[in-house]
Amino acid sequence: MYKRPLYQTLLSRLKEPRRFLQVLAGPRQVGKTTLARQAMEGGRTRSHYASADGPTLQDRAWIEQQWDLGRLKAKDGQALLVLDEVQKVPGWSEVVKRLWDEDTAKSIPLKCVLLGSSPLLMQRGLTESLAGRFEVLHSEASGLEHGSGVFAIKVEFPVCEEGSGLLGSTCRVRGGGALAERSGRNDGGDILLARPGA
Repeated sequence: MYKRPLYQTLLSRLKEPRRFLQVLAGPRQVGKTTLARQAMEGGRTRSHYASADGPTLQDRAWIEQQWDLGRLKAKDGQALLVLDEVQKVPGWSEVVKRLWDEDTAKSIPLKCVLLGSSPLLMQRGLTESLAGRFEVLHSEASGLEHGSGVFAIKVEFPVCEEGSGLLGSTCRVRGGGALAERSGRNDGGDILLARPGA
């Protein structure tokens, strides 16, 4: 499975002695959860993952429940707790601060990664309650360079084999040899849809 460069950064932070909460921040659908799950596997440590992105609104007690599950995993040594979309829980930062400080005072070896997609809510919680306790890793959309690295194709403008440019004309992408269909739009723009196996 492809691992983005940020994977190594996160993994190295998790291998360091417990000092900071790791905050993986970025817009939705950029791979934060995948990155965190890869780090859980790559870190080879007991771990617990939970997401506040469910259909029901979570509360502070939910964070405490997840934290307790993480603490159980840390009874026999280092463990990792990953809380996804934590900013959706009202008052999340105060609860996280209290629990983190309790673990620090008791030398509980529980590390924590917080994932969040709302920059305003994440920043507000981090600066209001968690100052000096966290490190932010920014996860951003990878774009075409990510796709070309994964699929080993060179991204170039298509060359049309049928010169009309109307809906359904076929184009070839140089480098990969993959065929694509051009979908005409009234504004003259093109959307290319790769045709698998072509």
